Amino acid sequence: MSQTELPSRASVVIVGGGVMGLSTAYHLARAGVPDVVLVEKGELGSGSTSKAAGGVRAQFSDAVNIELGARSLRVFERFGALFDQEIDLHQVGYLFLLERPEHVEAFEKNVALQNELGVPSRLVDVAEAKALSPLISTEGLLAAAYSPTDGHCTPRERRQRLRGRRAACRRVPGPALRGHRHRLQRGGP
Repeated sequence: MSQTELPSRASVVIVGGGVMGLSTAYHLARAGVPDVVLVEKGELGSGSTSKAAGGVRAQFSDAVNIELGARSLRVFERFGALFDQEIDLHQVGYLFLLERPEHVEAFEKNVALQNELGVPSRLVDVAEAKALSPLISTEGLLAAAYSPTDGHCTPRERRQRLRGRRAACRRVPGPALRGHRHRLQRGGP
């Protein structure tokens, strides 16, 4: 079968070759899942991944996203050792500015949950927020939420590094699907 033929069967089909799709395909293949198929209509990482600001964080309001963010940060921290390639990660912290009492109350709950899940976030007062980010305006600011392990990473760098890890999967480009109706059966060969 050629690289562009759509297989009649696959264990897993992933639609979308952005950071999430590429990472999912990589981890499934690494875990030994056979016949992982990644379908992308354009170039890998050319959709929303290429337009992202690049913020990486574990400061979220629900356990699933907190754990996903924390796990991603741990992988990004060891990316060079894991993949023999460096990634443009800068853990300079992430600061949420809070100007309304109800936002402070919500972030108090968020920070408590984040801390339970191992994220070192905390609420900071206005003076500390200003010290962390001297260019902010403190007018109307009540507090801020901060986590020192959050930061930013160039989406292009993440995409390019993960592209290099696609060897365990066969890519079937989106154009192979145009004009065809295929039904993929569950299971391997």
